[in-house]
Amino acid sequence: MPSRILFSIFLLGLLGRSFACAEPPELLFHLSFDSQTATADFACGDRRPQSAVKDLHFVPGVKGQGLFLQPGQRCVYSLAKNLDTSQGTFSC
Repeated sequence: MPSRILFSIFLLGLLGRSFACAEPPELLFHLSFDSQTATADFACGDRRPQSAVKDLHFVPGVKGQGLFLQPGQRCVYSLAKNLDTSQGTFSC
């Protein structure tokens, strides 16, 4: 019986870890704008923007939706856990 409990705890730990990790595992941040929101679809750090324009304007993008910003407008996200500045790739 104790071994079943330990095994169950182990499985729950793995399950929790799978939700904490991205698919693929090296992904840190993903924002598609397809849900017409500035909240990231996936983020290891904060999913919400630190600052963004109040009235978001979404337009058709290359793949799905895009966010249209006028000159001077910004949509800013925390770098902590969302971008590894020592390595990696950034794509739009």
